[in-house]
Amino acid sequence: MNLTGLFDVPFGDEEALQMLLDMNFFAHQTIFGELASAGLLIAHVPMNVSITDGRAFDEFLQIHDLEHRSIASQIGVSAPSDLSSWNTKDADQFSAWTAAHANHHALIAQALGL
Repeated sequence: MNLTGLFDVPFGDEEALQMLLDMNFFAHQTIFGELASAGLLIAHVPMNVSITDGRAFDEFLQIHDLEHRSIASQIGVSAPSDLSSWNTKDADQFSAWTAAHANHHALIAQALGL
């Protein structure tokens, strides 16, 4: 599962950002399925969200961060930096969060052989 190109989202491109979030949803579904087939269960909440829904987006960030930490714990990799807050309107924070998120997905994919 190679999501590298999806994480190369231009700052301010809301359509590309929504595509990233949609693909992230499918990536988490795949990861959850891999963990379940190995007998490793984590709390999993389907995380399809629209960036235009502020409250749901904030909740997504909290749940998403917890899920990344749970996955890391179950498969024995390091936890990501804090993914629970993301200001998509700030270029530096946008880039830092996207990079941290991409790096953690790459770590998970490598550990699970995806």
